[in-house]
Amino acid sequence: MQIGWSKRFSAIGVLAIIIAATASAEKNYGPGVTDTEIKIGQTIPYSGPNSMYGTIGRAQAAYFEMINAKGGVNGRKIRLISLDDAFSPPKTVEHTRRLVEADNVLLIFSSLGTPTNSAIYKYLNAKRVPQLFAISGAAKFDDPKQYPWTMRWHPAFQTEGAIYARYILQSNPKAKIAVLYQNDDFGKEYLKGLKEGLGEAALRNELMAAGLYATSPRMFLGYRVLCAICVPAAWIWLALTMQLQPLLTAVGLIMAVLAGWTTPMTIVRNRSRRRLEQIDYELPELIDLLVVTVEAGLGFNGSMQIAAERLDGALGDEMRLTLQEQSMGLSTDEAMRNLLARAETPAMRSFVRSIVQGETLGVSIGDILRNLAIEMRKRRRASAEERAQKAPIKILFPLIFLIFPAMFVILLAPAVFQFLEAFGGGG
Repeated sequence: MQIGWSKRFSAIGVLAIIIAATASAEKNYGPGVTDTEIKIGQTIPYSGPNSMYGTIGRAQAAYFEMINAKGGVNGRKIRLISLDDAFSPPKTVEHTRRLVEADNVLLIFSSLGTPTNSAIYKYLNAKRVPQLFAISGAAKFDDPKQYPWTMRWHPAFQTEGAIYARYILQSNPKAKIAVLYQNDDFGKEYLKGLKEGLGEAALRNELMAAGLYATSPRMFLGYRVLCAICVPAAWIWLALTMQLQPLLTAVGLIMAVLAGWTTPMTIVRNRSRRRLEQIDYELPELIDLLVVTVEAGLGFNGSMQIAAERLDGALGDEMRLTLQEQSMGLSTDEAMRNLLARAETPAMRSFVRSIVQGETLGVSIGDILRNLAIEMRKRRRASAEERAQKAPIKILFPLIFLIFPAMFVILLAPAVFQFLEAFGGGG
């Protein structure tokens, strides 16, 4: 019995030790955290050329004061140590080391600036100190694989640049763009995003003009990459089968890569050009149909509905898509502007702008359509006259290099043979 009780007391003692050790471990929260306080650090330019951003630090400090006044977080008050780095990377490094090594903060919160955060993010990751909501849009702060302790808050600079590009293309698609940018991560990534946005938007417009509405620019890029891989692979197989010389195989491989990469874009551009020409050619018929139906008493939307049912081809598809957008809640102006963005031709531009201005100013739609019909007929006549004037020039080169040589061969060859026979006979 005494042995049994001694064993029980020993077990209770061990359990008490384990509980005490567990309680002690639970009290070890790490740097900057106690039962009553969570200490976090920050660097903000309260002075210097970017001192206006100091308002961010003041607003965040006021927010944490409000949280503390309501009892904090699970009974703990949040203490924000916010230091002025004057937007100077050396000062940022100095203050950050002080916050981490002397003040023992739990994390660095919402430090502002691309150059300043660039000076400290590797140090913080090496120290395994969280760098939360860094106020910068640089791509390097969104790399959880290499720098898992850094979390960016600001939207990516490249994304913002692409948004600006999209707005420019929507508001003034023919504008010439000049860019002045900072020669650092901030400026370079903005410029990269702007270029990508302009290129992606231009490709999206090209795809829509070709009628490929379901194909996104990224999907089309995937098709181009696939063609750039498959065509050279087919050439290599053909070269090995035919046992071509290595030099010819190498030259053919280069040509196959170029052909695979450029052919999809060439096909899309040719398709969009033919489709826009077809839309431009069919537009006068659409306007005549709208004039007849409007003068018969229908509204503009009803006339568009009848035109969409009567017309086939590319213009009919565009009319049906425009009506579908209106049925989804877009106004007539928005639907017409989208129509112009998908099929931008001179005739379509005149049509859409006249309709939008008429809707805005309250002008009779019948008068607008009649004037448009007259203008479209004049434009079609002028286009026909222009093509007629260009026809002789286009015929000139086939005439000189194809027809005339054949005529010379047919007419002069007998005379040449007779001359040669006479000359040979005389010899």
